[in-house]
Amino acid sequence: IENSVHTGVACYQCHNQPLADFEDVPHFTEYTPVNCSQCHQRTSMVWMEYFQKMLEKEGEKDIPDCKECHGRHDITEHLDTEIVCDRCHQDIAEKYKQSYHYAKYQEDPRKYPTCTTCHDPHFKSKREVISPTEYKQEIVDICSKCHQKDIETYIHSRHFHEMEAGNPKAPVCTSCHEKHDIRKPSDPKSRVYSLNIDRKST
Repeated sequence: IENSVHTGVACYQCHNQPLADFEDVPHFTEYTPVNCSQCHQRTSMVWMEYFQKMLEKEGEKDIPDCKECHGRHDITEHLDTEIVCDRCHQDIAEKYKQSYHYAKYQEDPRKYPTCTTCHDPHFKSKREVISPTEYKQEIVDICSKCHQKDIETYIHSRHFHEMEAGNPKAPVCTSCHEKHDIRKPSDPKSRVYSLNIDRKST
């Protein structure tokens, strides 16, 4: 815990079980899992909103809890997506590893995106609670964090104005570019490579 974000937090503040005795081993006669929502109430509620719907639709199933992504005592602020996200989203992770983003991230992790740069790691039900137009605007907003010049061109286009007007067919960044395996336009495998633009996308 000394090198974690919880440095300075005493054991009993998380393991606040009535019969805990930290002077003896074992500390508990019966262990009760730590309840992170004691301090992280809002994050916990947002996280569970999505999985509660899954429980209601599909019945009981395993729900990943905080420690499965964040660890137990060595909790760090920045997670290794290869350890965390890849475990459940393997197909998407493999696509991301083909991307220009991933290649550049290996060179400089400060400047290039990982999963949580674009996706809120806790608010998994966001797409379900906002309108299609708001969701498209969200994509544009995310991409604009790094691609400001390209977005400035896009917002003057017919595509953008159709999107703002609520046209469900109006294209945004990911309509033309790949979603996860994003490649440079000069890459022959890119969907926006000059010889691929007129081909029907699959």
